[in-house]
Amino acid sequence: MRRVIFPILLLLAACSNDTPEPTPQPTPDNDSPIAGYVKIWGDEFDGTELNTICWSAENTVGANQEQQYYTDRKENIRIEDGCLVIEARKEQMGGREYTSGRINSQGKVQFKYGYIEARMMLPKGRGTWPAFWMLGTQSAWPACGEIDIMEHAGQRPTIVSHALHTLERNTSNGKYWTAEYTPEGGVEGVWHTYGLLWEEDADAGDDRITFMVDGVATAVQYQPHGVEDASRWPFNSYFYVVINLAMGGLMGGDIDDESFADGVVMKVDYVRIYQKQ
Repeated sequence: MRRVIFPILLLLAACSNDTPEPTPQPTPDNDSPIAGYVKIWGDEFDGTELNTICWSAENTVGANQEQQYYTDRKENIRIEDGCLVIEARKEQMGGREYTSGRINSQGKVQFKYGYIEARMMLPKGRGTWPAFWMLGTQSAWPACGEIDIMEHAGQRPTIVSHALHTLERNTSNGKYWTAEYTPEGGVEGVWHTYGLLWEEDADAGDDRITFMVDGVATAVQYQPHGVEDASRWPFNSYFYVVINLAMGGLMGGDIDDESFADGVVMKVDYVRIYQKQ
C-alpha cells in the first residue's frame, strides 16, 4: 500500500466552520481518478492506531432501531495490516446485544464539493448494515442533509445502495431518493471502491452528485433547477465523513447470529478526497 503524507494545514483549515481560511495549493496527483482533480486529503490507515487528528470514534447506541452499541475499543475499531477494521461482536453492552464501531470526521475533516472515495471490503451475514456516508455541518438531521455514498444490507447480499436525505425528503417521511447497484464479482468479502463526485454548477448552473463503484457511475442526482431552498437541496455546504457497521435496524433487518462464528468484519483500505484543480 502506497503511503502519502498530506500537509496538516489542509486538514485544519477545513475543519472549523463553513468558511475556512485559505489553504496552500495542493500538489497535483497523477494518480487522481478524476481528470482535473488533485488530492487534498487522505487516510491510508498505515499506522498502528486510529488517527484521532482526522477521526473520532463514537461511544453510543445506534439509531434507526439498530441493535448494536458503538464503542471505541480495539475489539470493535482498530488498525490492522494497513486497513481500518470495524468488527461487530455478539456481546451485551449499553443495553444492546451487540457491539460495533462508528467513526466520523466531524470538526476535523470537512469539505465542500470534490470527489471522495474509499476502498472497502464488506462483511457477510444477514443483519449486517455497513455504510460509508456524509452529514452536513450546518444544522441537525435531516435539515443538514445526508449523502449515503454506500450502504449494504446483508439480507440482500449482492446489492449496494446510495441515498440522499433532506429536510423535505428523508427516512422519517419515506420520501428520500435512493438507487441500487449490483457490482460485478459480488459485494461481501471482496474489495470495491465506492466514490462520490460532487460538482458545483455542473449542469446549467445547478449542482450534480454522481455515485460511483469501481470508477463506474452508478447513479446521478441533480439540484432542482434554480432551487436554493436548503430544505430541498442542502448539498452546497461543508460535509463530514462517517463510516460504520450497524447490526439490524430499519435496513439491516433480522440478525443471523451464526455469522459471528466466522467474524463480522468490515475493512477500509483508504479514504481519499480530491478537489478540482
